[in-house]
Amino acid sequence: MARTASNPTPATDVWSVDDAFRYLARVIGMQDGLAIYELTDKLLAGRLQMNVKRFVDCVLISAGVVPARLWRDYLALVVVDGRADVGPLKSLAPGKYEYSLSSRDVRLIWGEPTKAPNAAAQFTSTKEWIGNETRRMKAAGEIFATKAALAQEFEQRMKRDPSVRPIKRTSIRNMPVCTENPIRIDWGRESPNVSAG
Repeated sequence: MARTASNPTPATDVWSVDDAFRYLARVIGMQDGLAIYELTDKLLAGRLQMNVKRFVDCVLISAGVVPARLWRDYLALVVVDGRADVGPLKSLAPGKYEYSLSSRDVRLIWGEPTKAPNAAAQFTSTKEWIGNETRRMKAAGEIFATKAALAQEFEQRMKRDPSVRPIKRTSIRNMPVCTENPIRIDWGRESPNVSAG
């Protein structure tokens, strides 16, 4: 099953390295660097097994489990353009390598999130989430005394909501006006996006 915006990881038992990385970063809520560190640490310790298939000219040549000792000298997990993959540290036998992990093992080691995302839930951008939350808070009559207090509240709520990737309160406080959603965070109140003409 392909990964979609509403499902950050496929529902199959076999995940790519990027699927496991996205599970830790988006669903569990780890920062990217910590997610890569945790995956590498468990691979080095032998608690997580990485499967590999080697293809030459589109023909499967070999398949098996990557021994834990290879992670120190031959292989490393890397993030390139927001996607995690296995990068060789030394030359390997020629061919194309496909690496995979068991989704069951990943979930057993790191567990399920306390609030499991609904399969039909939509992952939203941070700006959309803040706009929606601002409207909801205004309707509920929640007003904050300072922008810093509002940003701190948003930061805490983002950490608990698996549908959005959390950002720090300083980023929230310094966020420009959202162009696709004309909501400006202004001391807990909404104000229309007005441009000086």
